[in-house]
Order: sequence, then C-alpha cells, then structure tokens
Amino acid sequence: MKGPGWTLGGLSAAGLAVLFWLYGGDIADYSRATEAPVSALSELPRLWFAVVALAAGSVAAGAFAFGLARRRGPEYRGYRLAPIAVVVALFVDLLVPASVSVPGGSAERLALALQLFRARAEDLATPRGVPDRPEALEPLLAELGPPPYLVAGRRAPGFSLQVRTGCSGPVAEAPGAAVGTLVYCVASDRSRAWVSAVALPAETRFGAPAVFSRRGVAQAVVVMAPTSDDGAESEPGSAAEDSGPTEPARP
Repeated sequence: MKGPGWTLGGLSAAGLAVLFWLYGGDIADYSRATEAPVSALSELPRLWFAVVALAAGSVAAGAFAFGLARRRGPEYRGYRLAPIAVVVALFVDLLVPASVSVPGGSAERLALALQLFRARAEDLATPRGVPDRPEALEPLLAELGPPPYLVAGRRAPGFSLQVRTGCSGPVAEAPGAAVGTLVYCVASDRSRAWVSAVALPAETRFGAPAVFSRRGVAQAVVVMAPTSDDGAESEPGSAAEDSGPTEPARP
C-alpha cells in the first residue's frame, strides 16, 4: 500500500491546517496592528516565531507532498515531519509565552478597569455628591494599569481622565480623545457620574478611536453617591471643598 495511511494522513493535514491558520493569522494581525490607529491587542504577536513556525510547516508539507508524488510507502519518514512540526511549534508557543499575560480580551479587561475605577471613585463619594475634582480622581488611574490596546502598533501609554459636569447621561462620542481616556461625566446635582472609555467597539479589532461600546450601545459604569439624611460632611472629591477627606459623620 502506497501513501501514509488514512490516520497519519488525516492527522498531518489537520495539524498543518491548524498551524497555518494560527501563525498565518499572527502575521496578518502583526501587519494590521502596525498600520491601524488602534488595535484590540495588548501586545504585538511574535512575528519571528510565526515565521519560523510557518517555515517548518512548509518544509513538512513539502516532504509530505514529495512522498505522495513518489508513491512512497508508510515507512517514508517525511510523512512524520508534519505532526512533529505541529506538536513542537504548539508546545514551544505555550511553554514560552511572549510576556506575562492577563486572562481575557481587550474588551473584557477594559470593562474590568471601568468597574475598578467606579469602585474606587465611590469610595470618595459622600452623601452630598460624587467627587468631581480631577486632582481627587486622577490618582485612581494608577491602579488600572495600561490600557489593553495598541496605538499604531505600540502599547497605549496609560489611562487619562477627562471630567465633564452638568451631564444627563454617559457620552456617546469623544472626538479627539486618546485611547485610554476615561470620560467622567458628572450629573448636575452630583448624585452620580457616568464613566465611559475611549478605545474601540467591543466587536472591532482594528480601527479608529471611539467610545467603548457593545452592539452599537455605548458602555458606561455609574458612580453613585451614598444616600444619607446627614449632608453636613466634607467631600474629598468636591470642587466646593478645599479640605482633605474626613470620615463620614456617624448616624
């Protein structure tokens, strides 16, 4: 019987298809990420590794095709190169990650950053209102880490803050704002604030900066002021108070 047999032939074909799909995709992502204004990637794919993996896969595919063309039997060692190349490439890729990774995609990680900012901002809120001073809110950005996006192929430098007042809801657009900008929109009565982020729509991997959205709906978290009958306490994040934060009055 000529050829590698159905089992080895099927495994080789499937393995090579996966190899070319994975690392061909990495090369395509690398190219698009270096050209796009914003990419939903926290780092560039390893171009050198993708090229090596595809080269190994091409050699294995060539050896396999040579064996078929010459009607070599199952003893031909070239048939075994494809499974070996696939297993080695995937093993090395998993064993040697590009960097310490954080679970989840860019959209999920951005949503977590928004939730963390909301929680920290509510710690500064008082019954008289949510914080509305940039100097009170900007220190919270250090806890968020870098935005999980690339800008022209480079990691976005960090989150920034834009405070707006007199709002009736979250912003839908933020023209000119950089990736990683948190738009903190405070209601007129300071009972709440809506926090949006400039990045990409959740369904988009490459594109221009836009307010973070899902299925066309802008996503925002809401910072709420605590309810209380006692409104005489000081406000650590308020523009109406210059004193530092104090403990809330006890009922």
